Amino acid sequence: MTADNVILWESLVAAEQNIAKLRAAVNGSNMRIDILAAALSVEAPVWDQGAALNFLRLFTRDVPEFVPQLFRFAVGGKWEVEAREVLVAGPREEVASKVARHAIEYLPKPDVEDYLQLASLLAALGSGDALAMVSSDALASADSEIQGAGVYIRQRYSHMIES
Repeated sequence: MTADNVILWESLVAAEQNIAKLRAAVNGSNMRIDILAAALSVEAPVWDQGAALNFLRLFTRDVPEFVPQLFRFAVGGKWEVEAREVLVAGPREEVASKVARHAIEYLPKPDVEDYLQLASLLAALGSGDALAMVSSDALASADSEIQGAGVYIRQRYSHMIES
Protein backbone atom coordinates (compact mmCIF):
# COMPACT_ATOMS: atom_id res chain seq x y z
CA MET A 1 0.00 0.00 0.00
CA THR A 2 1.31 3.43 -0.88
CA ALA A 3 1.75 6.20 1.65
CA ASP A 4 -1.07 8.15 -0.04
CA ASN A 5 -3.43 5.17 0.35
CA VAL A 6 -2.50 4.79 4.03
CA ILE A 7 -3.22 8.49 4.62
CA LEU A 8 -6.49 8.18 2.69
CA TRP A 9 -7.56 5.17 4.76
CA GLU A 10 -6.58 6.79 8.06
CA SER A 11 -8.59 9.89 7.10
CA LEU A 12 -11.63 7.76 6.34
CA VAL A 13 -11.36 5.94 9.67
CA ALA A 14 -11.02 9.26 11.51
CA ALA A 15 -14.10 10.61 9.71
CA GLU A 16 -16.10 7.48 10.64
CA GLN A 17 -15.05 7.91 14.28
CA ASN A 18 -16.12 11.54 14.19
CA ILE A 19 -19.49 10.62 12.65
CA ALA A 20 -20.05 7.99 15.37
CA LYS A 21 -19.35 10.59 18.08
CA LEU A 22 -21.69 13.11 16.45
CA ARG A 23 -24.48 10.51 16.10
CA ALA A 24 -24.09 9.65 19.79
CA ALA A 25 -24.31 13.34 20.67
CA VAL A 26 -27.48 13.78 18.61
CA ASN A 27 -28.94 10.62 20.15
CA GLY A 28 -28.37 12.10 23.61
CA SER A 29 -29.77 15.51 22.71
CA ASN A 30 -33.11 16.62 24.15
CA MET A 31 -33.72 18.29 20.77
CA ARG A 32 -33.24 15.01 18.83
CA ILE A 33 -36.89 14.77 17.71
CA ASP A 34 -36.90 18.38 16.47
CA ILE A 35 -33.60 17.90 14.66
CA LEU A 36 -34.83 14.75 12.92
CA ALA A 37 -38.22 16.28 12.08
CA ALA A 38 -36.53 19.18 10.34
CA ALA A 39 -34.13 16.87 8.50
CA LEU A 40 -36.96 14.62 7.27
CA SER A 41 -39.11 17.46 5.95
CA VAL A 42 -39.80 17.68 2.23
CA GLU A 43 -37.99 21.04 2.14
CA ALA A 44 -34.84 19.74 3.83
CA PRO A 45 -31.65 19.41 1.80
CA VAL A 46 -30.94 15.94 0.42
CA TRP A 47 -27.90 15.52 2.67
CA ASP A 48 -30.03 16.26 5.75
CA GLN A 49 -32.61 13.70 4.68
CA GLY A 50 -29.94 11.07 4.03
CA ALA A 51 -28.24 11.73 7.37
CA ALA A 52 -31.56 11.44 9.20
CA LEU A 53 -32.34 8.13 7.49
CA ASN A 54 -28.88 6.79 8.36
CA PHE A 55 -29.31 7.96 11.95
CA LEU A 56 -32.72 6.28 12.33
CA ARG A 57 -31.41 3.06 10.82
CA LEU A 58 -28.93 2.90 13.72
CA PHE A 59 -31.05 4.45 16.50
CA THR A 60 -34.44 2.88 15.90
CA ARG A 61 -36.37 3.94 19.00
CA ASP A 62 -37.63 7.09 17.26
CA VAL A 63 -38.79 5.38 14.07
CA PRO A 64 -42.48 5.24 15.14
CA GLU A 65 -42.42 9.00 15.70
CA PHE A 66 -41.55 9.55 12.04
CA VAL A 67 -43.82 7.04 10.28
CA PRO A 68 -45.64 9.74 8.26
CA GLN A 69 -42.38 11.15 6.85
CA LEU A 70 -40.83 7.72 6.36
CA PHE A 71 -44.00 6.42 4.70
CA ARG A 72 -43.93 9.32 2.24
CA PHE A 73 -40.36 8.40 1.30
CA ALA A 74 -41.07 4.65 1.27
CA VAL A 75 -43.84 4.77 -1.32
CA GLY A 76 -41.73 6.36 -3.99
CA GLY A 77 -38.94 8.71 -4.72
CA LYS A 78 -35.22 8.90 -4.18
CA TRP A 79 -35.28 7.53 -0.61
CA GLU A 80 -37.66 4.59 -1.14
CA VAL A 81 -35.16 1.82 -0.32
CA GLU A 82 -33.59 3.65 2.61
CA ALA A 83 -36.94 4.61 4.15
CA ARG A 84 -38.19 1.03 3.91
CA GLU A 85 -35.02 -0.19 5.61
CA VAL A 86 -35.58 2.30 8.44
CA LEU A 87 -39.23 1.31 8.85
CA VAL A 88 -38.29 -2.37 8.97
CA ALA A 89 -35.56 -1.63 11.53
CA GLY A 90 -38.04 0.02 13.90
CA PRO A 91 -40.30 -1.70 16.44
CA ARG A 92 -42.32 -3.87 14.01
CA GLU A 93 -45.78 -3.99 15.55
CA GLU A 94 -45.91 -0.31 16.39
CA VAL A 95 -44.49 0.72 13.01
CA ALA A 96 -46.78 -1.62 11.02
CA SER A 97 -49.84 -0.35 12.86
CA LYS A 98 -48.89 3.27 12.24
CA VAL A 99 -48.06 2.57 8.58
CA ALA A 100 -51.48 0.97 8.04
CA ARG A 101 -53.26 3.91 9.75
CA HIS A 102 -51.20 6.48 7.90
CA ALA A 103 -51.80 4.79 4.55
CA ILE A 104 -55.53 5.36 4.94
CA GLU A 105 -54.95 9.10 5.39
CA TYR A 106 -52.15 9.43 2.84
CA LEU A 107 -53.83 7.36 0.13
CA PRO A 108 -57.51 8.40 0.29
CA LYS A 109 -58.07 7.23 -3.30
CA PRO A 110 -55.28 4.74 -3.93
CA ASP A 111 -54.58 3.40 -7.39
CA VAL A 112 -53.30 -0.08 -8.27
CA GLU A 113 -49.66 0.92 -7.81
CA ASP A 114 -50.41 2.42 -4.39
CA TYR A 115 -52.00 -0.85 -3.24
CA LEU A 116 -49.07 -2.90 -4.51
CA GLN A 117 -46.43 -0.63 -2.95
CA LEU A 118 -48.28 -0.56 0.35
CA ALA A 119 -48.61 -4.35 0.34
CA SER A 120 -44.90 -4.73 -0.35
CA LEU A 121 -44.05 -2.40 2.54
CA LEU A 122 -46.42 -4.17 4.93
CA ALA A 123 -44.98 -7.53 3.92
CA ALA A 124 -41.49 -6.26 4.67
CA LEU A 125 -42.80 -5.22 8.10
CA GLY A 126 -44.28 -8.70 8.57
CA SER A 127 -47.79 -7.38 9.14
CA GLY A 128 -50.23 -10.03 7.94
CA ASP A 129 -53.19 -8.30 9.58
CA ALA A 130 -52.51 -5.04 7.76
CA LEU A 131 -51.97 -6.95 4.50
CA ALA A 132 -55.35 -8.63 4.94
CA MET A 133 -56.94 -5.21 5.49
CA VAL A 134 -55.30 -3.75 2.37
CA SER A 135 -56.30 -6.76 0.28
CA SER A 136 -59.89 -6.63 1.53
CA ASP A 137 -60.06 -2.92 0.81
CA ALA A 138 -58.81 -3.48 -2.75
CA LEU A 139 -61.21 -6.38 -3.30
CA ALA A 140 -64.11 -4.16 -2.20
CA SER A 141 -63.28 -1.49 -4.79
CA ALA A 142 -65.62 -0.80 -7.68
CA ASP A 143 -62.55 -0.57 -9.95
CA SER A 144 -61.78 -3.95 -11.53
CA GLU A 145 -58.05 -3.19 -11.79
CA ILE A 146 -57.89 -2.45 -8.07
CA GLN A 147 -59.85 -5.63 -7.39
CA GLY A 148 -57.19 -7.44 -9.42
CA ALA A 149 -54.53 -5.90 -7.18
CA GLY A 150 -56.47 -7.25 -4.18
CA VAL A 151 -56.45 -10.75 -5.67
CA TYR A 152 -52.73 -10.48 -6.42
CA ILE A 153 -51.99 -9.31 -2.86
CA ARG A 154 -54.00 -12.22 -1.39
CA GLN A 155 -52.16 -14.72 -3.57
CA ARG A 156 -48.68 -13.20 -3.29
CA TYR A 157 -48.80 -12.86 0.48
CA SER A 158 -51.10 -15.78 1.31
CA HIS A 159 -48.47 -17.15 3.68
CA MET A 160 -48.83 -14.00 5.79
CA ILE A 161 -52.59 -13.50 5.55
CA GLU A 162 -54.77 -15.68 7.72
CA SER A 163 -57.90 -16.90 5.97
